[in-house]
Amino acid sequence: MDAVLCARCKGKGLCGKTNCPIVASIKRLKEVTGRVKTDFFGSSPPSVFVGRIGYPDVSFGALAPAEEGNTAIYDSPSDWFSKNYSIDKIFDLRSSLINSSVKTNVYRSGSFLEKIQEIALASKPLDIEAKYDRPIKPDVNVDPYSRFAPIGPRAYMKELDICENPKVPMKVDKVVSDTDLKAVEAIGILDHKKLSENHIVKLLSTGLLGEEKKRKLVPTRWSITATDDMISKKYLEDIRNFDEVGQFLVFSSEYLGNHFEILLMPGLWAFECIEVTFPGSVWSPESKEPVMYKDYEKFAGRKTYASNVAGGYYATRLPVTRYLKNKKMQASVLSLREIYEEYSMPLGVWILRETVKDAFSKEPVAFDSLEAALMHMKSRLRLDFSVYRAESNLLKDYRCQRRITDFVKDI
Repeated sequence: MDAVLCARCKGKGLCGKTNCPIVASIKRLKEVTGRVKTDFFGSSPPSVFVGRIGYPDVSFGALAPAEEGNTAIYDSPSDWFSKNYSIDKIFDLRSSLINSSVKTNVYRSGSFLEKIQEIALASKPLDIEAKYDRPIKPDVNVDPYSRFAPIGPRAYMKELDICENPKVPMKVDKVVSDTDLKAVEAIGILDHKKLSENHIVKLLSTGLLGEEKKRKLVPTRWSITATDDMISKKYLEDIRNFDEVGQFLVFSSEYLGNHFEILLMPGLWAFECIEVTFPGSVWSPESKEPVMYKDYEKFAGRKTYASNVAGGYYATRLPVTRYLKNKKMQASVLSLREIYEEYSMPLGVWILRETVKDAFSKEPVAFDSLEAALMHMKSRLRLDFSVYRAESNLLKDYRCQRRITDFVKDI
């Protein structure tokens, strides 16, 4: 029971223990060398961060390494994946980002917010200069919930200057300027125009999207999941009207100890996300057996938050629905993720989004029967597949559900 709670809790403190093993293991990995003095100059990738602690009074700021020039790689998950960066490489990049921040109420405006919003609007790195009250001490912020990538030390600034004009894409400027546009509509437009989720999250979190009176700062952790959720729901409006996929299709990909097997089955839209953490992985530091957690939705969608898989559920569902929308078909979808001991540091839900996107960039393995598809998946997974069969709501429903072909002969 403790192992199950540990994997689902991810450091939230639900067990009441003061010595959380997940938090302790993360603290052991927090090492940033060097010190930054009270004056800072660097090129933001561009990147921003809005905290959640103390909400609605939160800290927000600009992220930048003490480096000039093209620093885009410091905040580019798609490049990390395509270049096959290791955990250490990603951690080194992210822990070098100085979080120059201030505290404010999420509804309050001011010069600091305007400058942070300029950074969020930008599509290219831009130089910033900050001044602090005291030297920055080495530290790194690793998110136990694994929504965002690690961030380097935070320092509260007394001054912030942007040393050049940000390059703002026209499609971004047009949507941000429309203060009558609801946030969900704005995100739909930006996604349709191929703006990255990473950029959309920055706009949403810094209060640049939505109707004028409703705009406010949104903690980065929340805006990541909100963006994934809103884009998926927009796709599903069309997907629910498409024809069903004609075969059983299996997609696979693996990155940094995160292995995915995704099955598309003929049927109406349904989605189940099952994750299994293996002993020694970041979510099961003290477990001796694999731990499973899952969430599920049927045709009508979820009415409550996917609290077991949490943000990973929505990050996985996004590339699934994007694939179905582009292929103009609907399916019942089973996503299996196994998390191995190689995944020793929570890097953020981008790793799910990019790995699943990679799976759908490949040709699927097609089967005429469910059993053949499941046997193929079984050969690529570590956990005894009988456990998946017993625990999957989707597989249970699929076997029990009667279809029109059951009543029609000679089709």
